[in-house]
Amino acid sequence: MGLFNAFLDDEDVQLVGVEPAGEGLDTNRHAATMSKGKPGVIQGFRCYVLQDEQGDPMVVHSIASGLDYPGVGPQHSYLKDMGKARYESATDGEALAAFLALSREEGIIPALESAHAVLMLCAEPRN
Repeated sequence: MGLFNAFLDDEDVQLVGVEPAGEGLDTNRHAATMSKGKPGVIQGFRCYVLQDEQGDPMVVHSIASGLDYPGVGPQHSYLKDMGKARYESATDGEALAAFLALSREEGIIPALESAHAVLMLCAEPRN
């Protein structure tokens, strides 16, 4: 969110977040809160949450431990609802491939969390 903040008022900048699709959005082994979650309350704040039928947070999965969480910050939820930012997803395999590509090509070893975003820099534009 910190990087997004600097560009909130810049109409020429497109804000794109990348969330963890884990083993795929068609499985229960992901943490793609913005794609698959719905509004709810977690840890005292309202945001998009991956939740079960009773409204309890679901068990989620990501290769990146920092993204392995069933909710997302309220600021990201607000940006999504306002249409100011869009959110894509990257599977564990895609994030790992981006991690390896950046490491091999540039000698930069990113965190697995950051590797999700690196994928968007390397990939063909998605619809």
